Amino acid sequence: MHQEVDIYHYITKGSFDNYLWQTQENKLKYITQIMTSKDPVRSAEDIDEQTMTASDFKALATGNPYLKLKMELENELTVLDNQKRAFNRSKDEYRHTISYCEQNLPVLEKRLSQYDRDIAQSLATKSQDFAMRFDNQMMDNRAEAGDYLRKLITYNRSETKEVRTLATFRGFELKMATRSPSEPLPDMVSLTISGSNQYSVSLDLKSDVGTIQRITNAIDHILDDQEKTEEMANNLKDKLSVARVEVEKVFPKEEDYQLVKAKYDILAPLVEQEAEIEEIDAALAKFNETSQPQQDQQLSLDF
Repeated sequence: MHQEVDIYHYITKGSFDNYLWQTQENKLKYITQIMTSKDPVRSAEDIDEQTMTASDFKALATGNPYLKLKMELENELTVLDNQKRAFNRSKDEYRHTISYCEQNLPVLEKRLSQYDRDIAQSLATKSQDFAMRFDNQMMDNRAEAGDYLRKLITYNRSETKEVRTLATFRGFELKMATRSPSEPLPDMVSLTISGSNQYSVSLDLKSDVGTIQRITNAIDHILDDQEKTEEMANNLKDKLSVARVEVEKVFPKEEDYQLVKAKYDILAPLVEQEAEIEEIDAALAKFNETSQPQQDQQLSLDF
């Protein structure tokens, strides 16, 4: 029936309308955050149009033209404060990265320095006939050696946790931590191949020959393990280099943040105390006089 309608808002200066519009403003802020799925701490880049309309109406209701400015500064300060907190969270993450890299890089570098002997041993024994030693007993049959190793693993128990050497193969010791007497054998067990470095291999013990083959493959691929370790070390070095640069940076909007905060700290108490317009004018004029030289100096430094 009516394609266009006009909406009018009637406000009485100095009336209860001030409280009503303040309530409306707070509701709109909350609703906007929910409807837009915005995290106020992580985003809150702009103030919603309806929220600002409520601020305008509230300013009109109080008859104080500086109330809107106070709300604008408050919202701007909130945005800057959220951005600063996000920036500081990022710096905290970089500090954690630095700590992690500085702790783990020496471990990887030490491991890298010890690969040569293990790689040489792996290559030298790759084409040799199969032989696995258990204490003083040598076995040259894969199935028998796998069966004997499975039994050792199954009964590898002790009251106190310790690491035992179960066998020697191709110049490497095969080690495993003991289980408690009541601890069941898991579906997958972890065996350590120990040379200058240590290499872990997972075994399901379903096939005796398969168990021996998994151990053989792990020794044959020590060179691949070296390449992975080197890649990890280089990755940590890159992260450490970036983090050390980023952690030294300062919040890029710190000057804006301090300026808005200082202005808000002057204006807010005066508005809340319902100070005379002339008093607020004088306070802001004095603030502008003292802050302008600092802004000019900052511009000069930027150029």
